[in-house]
This record gives sequence, C-alpha cells and structure tokens, in this order.
Amino acid sequence: MGAAIVPCFVCQSPIASTAPTCPRCGAVRPTVSSARIVAGVFAILGAIVCAAAGLMLLSVQAQAENSLLELIAHGLGVYCLGRAGMAMSNALR
Repeated sequence: MGAAIVPCFVCQSPIASTAPTCPRCGAVRPTVSSARIVAGVFAILGAIVCAAAGLMLLSVQAQAENSLLELIAHGLGVYCLGRAGMAMSNALR
C-alpha cells in the first residue's frame, strides 16, 4: 500500500505523506518526537495513578473517620495533579 498524498503545509503542492521534505519548496515536515509522546503518556498515567491513590486514601478515611488521612489524601491529590499538569505542560512544549 502506497503513501497517501497530502498538501505541503507551506506551498500546498501535493507530496507523499511519508516525504521528509517538500520537493518543490524544500520545507521540512514537522514531526512530533517519540520522546514527547512517551513523556505525554507517562504524564497521563501518573495523573491516573495519583488520582487512584487519592481516592483510595479518601475511602480509607471514610471508613476510619480519621481527619489525618483526609488531610494526607487532599495533599496527595493536590500535589499529584500539580505535578501531572506540569509534566503534561512540559511534554507539549
């Protein structure tokens, strides 16, 4: 199966989707590095793990009626969401 034909993002001439540069204007096709993709996946997984940990701590707190666990869960949730947000922001730069 051959490569799809797409327009060049600079001069709009038709080029193969796998071409690294446009044969007409020489524009280099922008790509997303695999490192950015991996960083984004880890950031999302980290946010999910932190949210699950926070929910588990809140569940334990509800059973034990212990305010210390509520403070820990809240702090962990805020910390994890902040870290995940920063990681996703850095991954998308």
